[in-house]
Amino acid sequence: MGKTTYMKLKGSQNLRLRLLLTTLSATPVLIEDIRHEDTLTGLRSYEVSLLRLFEEVCDDCVIEINDTGTKLKYKPGIIMGGRNLVHDCGVNRSIGYFLEPLIVLGLFGKKPLSITLKELAYTMVVTEKCDVNSFGVVALETMMGKHPRELITSLSSPLRQDIMLRDILDSLLSLPEDVQVARDVVFVVFLALKCIHSNPQSRSTMQQVSYKLFGNIPFPKSPYYAISLCELKNQEI
Repeated sequence: MGKTTYMKLKGSQNLRLRLLLTTLSATPVLIEDIRHEDTLTGLRSYEVSLLRLFEEVCDDCVIEINDTGTKLKYKPGIIMGGRNLVHDCGVNRSIGYFLEPLIVLGLFGKKPLSITLKELAYTMVVTEKCDVNSFGVVALETMMGKHPRELITSLSSPLRQDIMLRDILDSLLSLPEDVQVARDVVFVVFLALKCIHSNPQSRSTMQQVSYKLFGNIPFPKSPYYAISLCELKNQEI
């Protein structure tokens, strides 16, 4: 066998797309300087999880990551597909982050692809609350106009400061003036916070969420502009 030639790239920009395209084209890639100047250097946990997902649906993948995570050597395998696969997506990105490239890979697999994407990172136990985190992440992303990873990290920190609801909403949109619209915004954020609790056992189930989507919650006593996320988190569903 001849020596493998790697395409050399730098940085973390469009990393998910790069990995997908190199997998589809069976092109080995060497990516260096991945967030090497950041305080938190290297690959993120969800990016490593994506690589493991590619490894599950392909044969003979080779993945090498250095100690700091700033250097990745990836040799794609043959896209095989498979049945009854299960993958832990973690809690830092919604399932859509993994599902989108997976749909493309599934089109080129040698076998039909059947896979369950789960959020098992904390308990490693499949329960009725495994998928509700993704709903919460997507709902917050819709309200905020960006991925809520920093907010989620802040909410789970023991040193967190209380955050006002108005401060997390999409800055490109004006605050709602209509009372019913304001109630709907509060309602969506309230449900989302119940779905992303750092302890999976403390989250609502999707059944509870779906019932509430057709129901109502008592509106907080504070004026809309003065509602805090802590107030919403502590309110019973």
